Amino acid sequence: MPARGLGAQSLASLSVYAAQHGCSLSEALTSPAALAQLPPKAAEGARRLAALLARWRRMAQGTTPPDHLLADVLEQSGYMAALEQRFGAEELPDARAHLQELMDAAGEHTDLPAFLQEIALLTSADAPDDQRDQVQLLTIHAAKGLEWPCVFVTGLEEGTLPHERSIGSAEGVEEERRLCYVALTRAGERLYLSWTPGRSRGQTLKPSRFLDEILAYGRERAAAR
Repeated sequence: MPARGLGAQSLASLSVYAAQHGCSLSEALTSPAALAQLPPKAAEGARRLAALLARWRRMAQGTTPPDHLLADVLEQSGYMAALEQRFGAEELPDARAHLQELMDAAGEHTDLPAFLQEIALLTSADAPDDQRDQVQLLTIHAAKGLEWPCVFVTGLEEGTLPHERSIGSAEGVEEERRLCYVALTRAGERLYLSWTPGRSRGQTLKPSRFLDEILAYGRERAAAR
């Protein structure tokens, strides 16, 4: 975030290249062969992202304090600018407050390894290597660039996906549709979609418009055969 022109298909292509060549995704960003498989806009976005990653690696290997490095990441990546566009005036202060807490935590350390070690102790970063063979619960944003044999996408209701804050504009719905596409394409073999008519007493939910679009597309494909 921001997207940088790297959509779900481009990220999937880079992930496949990385897996086939035994390299990391960040290494694939610098591979001419991998970039040649991408559309021009996506390839340029990959180059810019690779340059940023190289910049931050140099800073991390030098004497840059963790909080200064984090501040550079938030600013140079465009994340702060994207945050201001994404959240309204009421929600933006809360989002900034969360980031400030992270900055304050980073400021308590003089070197990056010590900060990352503390983060690892407080999260599941030290999960076993066979984690991908277990059931994983995560958001669609966290699933970008990954793939599993079987995927369950839940919460396909109006107000959830697409989110209630995005329904008011065509651009917002289109962004939610793109996010839904990301979720669908995380499945390598089987995909399950679900929605619920309500999660609390008296609540009435409607199935996501994306479900209707998927069903309509399926009927069109079936009729064309």
